[in-house]
Amino acid sequence: MHSVMIVDDEPTIHEGLKALIEWERLGFVVVDTAGNAKEALAKYRLHKPGLMIVDIRMPGMDGLELIQILKRDNARLHVLVLSGYADFSYAQRAISLGIDGYLLKPVDEDEMSEHLAKLKMTMDDEIRMQAEVPSELWNQERLLREILTGRITDDSGTLRRTAKEVGMLWNGFQVVLLLPHALKSDPPLSQDSIRAGLSSLYERNGRGIVFSAEPYVGILLRDGISGASARRQLLADLQMVAEAEHCVFTVAAGERTTRIEEIRRSYAIAQERMRQRFFRVGEIIGPEPPPLLPEPTPDPVALSRLEGLADKLVLATETGNTDVLSRQLEEAGRLMLQAGEGETSAKARFMQMLTHVLERLALKHTSVRKRSQEFSGRVLAIERSQTYAVMLKSIADLLADMASDAGSDTQETCIRRMIDLINRNYKENLKLETIAEALNYNSSYLGKLFKSQTGDHFNTYRDKVRIGKAKELLEQGMRVYEVADQVGLSNVNYFHAKFRKYVGMSPTQFRENMD
Repeated sequence: MHSVMIVDDEPTIHEGLKALIEWERLGFVVVDTAGNAKEALAKYRLHKPGLMIVDIRMPGMDGLELIQILKRDNARLHVLVLSGYADFSYAQRAISLGIDGYLLKPVDEDEMSEHLAKLKMTMDDEIRMQAEVPSELWNQERLLREILTGRITDDSGTLRRTAKEVGMLWNGFQVVLLLPHALKSDPPLSQDSIRAGLSSLYERNGRGIVFSAEPYVGILLRDGISGASARRQLLADLQMVAEAEHCVFTVAAGERTTRIEEIRRSYAIAQERMRQRFFRVGEIIGPEPPPLLPEPTPDPVALSRLEGLADKLVLATETGNTDVLSRQLEEAGRLMLQAGEGETSAKARFMQMLTHVLERLALKHTSVRKRSQEFSGRVLAIERSQTYAVMLKSIADLLADMASDAGSDTQETCIRRMIDLINRNYKENLKLETIAEALNYNSSYLGKLFKSQTGDHFNTYRDKVRIGKAKELLEQGMRVYEVADQVGLSNVNYFHAKFRKYVGMSPTQFRENMD
């Protein structure tokens, strides 16, 4: 059984979790609970649990500060975070600390159980890796792990002597990392089973060493991939194991080397290439290997262009145009890759953009506001996406749900949407070109369509709405410069000119005539 401690300042939460979850069936035992971070630190040092379930907001030291202290003491400690707040900045900070999961209160029993089942598999593997198994094969794997962690080098000749003893002085070496993706949820993937399948192909005939590198499975290939036929053989082998385990693999290979001292470098290159996997669409094993992406070159221009996409997403979601949403999401991903963003930062940026969209829409739409807790949970779930394609699909589905009140794309409905947008957003810098892009129309054509159905050009209609609102505010006794700012015409002289054009007198004269 793996030990668990629950930390939450609400006794009903930690007591409820103790009773709600079938801990023993999932392979865990709750050793203690704590009501604040200070108490948690004292009890952690007493029990040394393998898993901490921590509330993110507590009086005094918050959960994030507690996690930082605990991780400094034990970098391998597993942590699940609980929060009643769908707050992006907290989620981003928690993710950066290397937590194992983020759950919103009230805790869903099935979601918590799913997290615990995955954690048990991971923690079981870690325990097995620490066990001593006296065999030549395990000695090879143990030596390999010492090489990969940098605990053994060839400074004193120890590496080559040990490699000779365990039969690892090969002609070539190459590290390949595999990330398994389940094709179905039941039963869950087992790294033990995957390793056993790979071992039967590589270790029993001396073709390589299979090792764990959570969340990956690694193979140190003897002689490496020396040509096209060797690459095809590798992919065929992986395909065989993948089919047996009902999964697919993302594959990343390091550089081939003839020196055992450079195995760690090959491993580091494979890790870096695997970090690029998120943006790949070639994670399913096929007849050809997925092409390696070029090293990204940070582009500050791309980042600046990203800033304007959040507002465009708000408008496209509000108008219910899923085609435009899809193009804007693809553009966002392309700019992130162009800017040199990795998986974690790309997810964080998308979560930030989605939070912005949700906040803006919730202010204007009661239906969105009522579902804001649900939508916030789905925003946070983006962090668990395994690939870019899966994440993009989740985001598109989320935005489509937010835009569910959008009607059909008839011309009449389109103009009604435009009028509604103007009436609700008259204060903002609304432009026909921006709305046309969101509605997937040619701006010139849309302008003519708007004029034919309203009798006014777009800018004229927008200005009339602004001046109509200005008259209401003046009647309420608001000052002229305040009114100008409230209706999106902060330049007072410009506001005076527009007001006189549509009302026939200045704002001051209009207010005097009211008296």
